[in-house]
This record gives sequence, C-alpha cells and structure tokens, in this order.
Amino acid sequence: MAYKTKVKMSKPVRGGKLSIQQKSKLKEHSQHHTAPHMAMMKKKMRAGKTFSKAHEETKMKLGC
Repeated sequence: MAYKTKVKMSKPVRGGKLSIQQKSKLKEHSQHHTAPHMAMMKKKMRAGKTFSKAHEETKMKLGC
C-alpha cells in the first residue's frame, strides 16, 4: 500500500520581508495604481496578508 506524502503549504510570514515573487508582482502592479495604494498593500503583505487579500482590502479602503 503506497502512502501519499503530505505537502505543507507555506503560510505568509508575519512581520517578515517580502519575497522576490511578491516584490516583482508589486512592481508590475504599481504601474496601474497610486503610491498610497501601493504603500498600504506592502504594509498589509508584510503583516502576513496574501497579494489578493491585501489588494481587496486596499481597494475597499482607498478605492483605487
């Protein structure tokens, strides 16, 4: 009987630095959004939010 190995999903690191992938995605994203929008997204992502969740929350608060 073969057992499947479990793959652990990596959780966002709270209070950590942004990964290279996150930085590149934010750089692309910055072409379409304002500086305050980007600053808030970076803050939320450093706090452990995913890119999508940080973007949703920022849009709700700032609107752009």
